[in-house]
Amino acid sequence: MATVDNIDWPSRPGLNRKLRKDCYRYPALVPVNPALDSNQPSSPLDVKIIRNKRKFLMKWNHPENNADGTYFVVYRFKGVASGSIDNPANIYRITTKPQITIRKRCLLFRTNSTFVVTFVNRLHHESQPSEDITLKY
Repeated sequence: MATVDNIDWPSRPGLNRKLRKDCYRYPALVPVNPALDSNQPSSPLDVKIIRNKRKFLMKWNHPENNADGTYFVVYRFKGVASGSIDNPANIYRITTKPQITIRKRCLLFRTNSTFVVTFVNRLHHESQPSEDITLKY
């Protein structure tokens, strides 16, 4: 019977890398507590992408009645159609600011990418996705 005291942790090279690659590969959202109020927040408004020489700036506005939100979740999908926001592999970035910078080198193989933004309130209820916006090459 092995206990934690019997394991020689420094002799396990690559443990953090293996955990990051296999177990914690995608970011996760905080689960919703069903006992709390279930009001869904409004979606972000006026999502747009502004092009620059080496990067793209994606901006949006807070929903009108939900200025007390906690964070935004930006989802990225390959192609010109949006996919499911239920798959954590589609999470591109989680941010507290109403904008992100997308560097051109981050868009692999110069393919079309479609983005949607959701708003998460302080009780961790996620809004419906915003209108999808496609970045075309």
